[in-house]
Amino acid sequence: MFDAFINTCQRWRLERNSQLRLLGFPEGDFLGSQLLMGRVPARTQDVKDRIGYVLAVSLGLGTIFNEAVAPELDWLTNIHPKLRESPLQHMLGGRMIHLIAVAGLVAAERNL
Repeated sequence: MFDAFINTCQRWRLERNSQLRLLGFPEGDFLGSQLLMGRVPARTQDVKDRIGYVLAVSLGLGTIFNEAVAPELDWLTNIHPKLRESPLQHMLGGRMIHLIAVAGLVAAERNL
């Protein structure tokens, strides 16, 4: 799952600090950085859950946009009327509820 998270972050063109925020770590966090470099495993349930939500968003968007990167990035970076900010900005708010909200939007757009 962690490799899929890293691949998703690369697909979304996210820098290290953004990746850390998605995982619930503050910018520049040492432990989070070690995790991103593969030096320590994702041990906490919180990190595992966050990875799961990010992957759910990624898979859902891949389904909606037929794996086309450009429209997926457009959806992530344009202001969404239900959030009043872009879905990516919302997820980078750093709280689990932000990831859940965006995953819910993707599920709703997929009519799930």
